[in-house]
Amino acid sequence: MKRKNILVTCVGSSMAYMIIKSLKNYNVIGVDMDENAVGKHFLRKFYCVKPGKEYNNEMLSICKSEKIDMVIPGADEEVFALASMSSHFWAAGIILAMPSNSFLYQSKDVMYRHLDSHNIDTPKWILIDKAPQLLKAVKKLGYAKKPVILKVAAGRGGRGVWKLTYGAKDSTFGRSSVPEKTLTEMLNILQPTEMPPMIVMENLEGDFYDVDILGKTIVTRKRINPVGIPFKGNVIEKNKEIIAISKKVQAVLNNPYLYDIDICLTTDGPKILEVNPRPSGSVAAMTTLGLNVYDLMVKRTFGIDEGKISIPFGKTVIPYTIAKEIK
Repeated sequence: MKRKNILVTCVGSSMAYMIIKSLKNYNVIGVDMDENAVGKHFLRKFYCVKPGKEYNNEMLSICKSEKIDMVIPGADEEVFALASMSSHFWAAGIILAMPSNSFLYQSKDVMYRHLDSHNIDTPKWILIDKAPQLLKAVKKLGYAKKPVILKVAAGRGGRGVWKLTYGAKDSTFGRSSVPEKTLTEMLNILQPTEMPPMIVMENLEGDFYDVDILGKTIVTRKRINPVGIPFKGNVIEKNKEIIAISKKVQAVLNNPYLYDIDICLTTDGPKILEVNPRPSGSVAAMTTLGLNVYDLMVKRTFGIDEGKISIPFGKTVIPYTIAKEIK
């Protein structure tokens, strides 16, 4: 069988090498907005693309020139951009490995509302678009007896997130460090500027999971670092509650391609934090445990024999840099 031509975006990411390695059985072309993207050194061919209104036309031109069979987006913004011209790609026989209902993913409140309507548990949340609404919202969620989370509804990757506490200090919620603010401090930040729609959300406590979904294949990875960024590794855990709610999400979204959801297992059960319209970068690390989910997606899409699938439950995967520190 002729080798498939796969285009991968965001090849400047920290996981780019592992993603490209996961697709070693195919001709991999990569793109990034940084001409010095590290992944360019491991590809059959690399293109530096520009952001903005010409992005889609440039991507379509590259795909046609390289006879691309499938595009695997690495960033949410690229999914949303490509969705606006998806018919042109499909008409050219180019498969976009992304959900057809990508509009659901563009804002957290839209996705939360959709999941809530199907009785899938999400955190308690309130949408606000004016600073004075913040006071009422945080009190409804129990501030100041307990902290609450404030995040930009359309924010990505832990950006635009604050933890509101009565006595503010730096915390490790969200990315490697996310600022804590008091309500008064936050109001002072928001009032002088035009405010985007924001989610006021309960502060969840418990174990956090990255869940990779590819059709009926569900891989549940408990985070070693609960906040997820930076990636410090996962334990592949067969958790029935996490698997059950992940199946409900897949039944509702019906996305045939590889994507990622973030879940917190609280004392009240699992709650969906995020649903991402593309694969988690860290899923590529699973290849070291014998489960190549990127390869599996390509095989399933094109009807290639996928062989026996075994999920390495009980195994732990950690980045090489951390392994060196442990050693």
